[in-house]
Amino acid sequence: MSYERLGPRIEELEAQVAAMLKEAEATDAAEDEAYGVDKRGDEIPEELRRRETRIAKMRQAKAAIEAEATERAKASERTKAKATTSTDAETEATVVDDDPKDVTSTDADTTQI
Repeated sequence: MSYERLGPRIEELEAQVAAMLKEAEATDAAEDEAYGVDKRGDEIPEELRRRETRIAKMRQAKAAIEAEATERAKASERTKAKATTSTDAETEATVVDDDPKDVTSTDADTTQI
């Protein structure tokens, strides 16, 4: 582009930018009137915002309940494991001899006369 054409081209582009800005300002003013200041009109409706918040809280509560249930199950398993271990130890410590041939009398001399 030649030097002579740069001047008019710059003025043309400046005019285009000014027109775009004027159009954007008009659109912004119309949206402010329709939706309120600092709102775009595509915000999530209040009803949905409450529901999204409610869902988030419900998910947090569900996770807490699941964590508590998992901890209870683990505690129950540990208790059962301890009970099984102590029962096994007691069973091993108590030896029962059921052999009827090996009967030893502890009564004082039960001899028949």
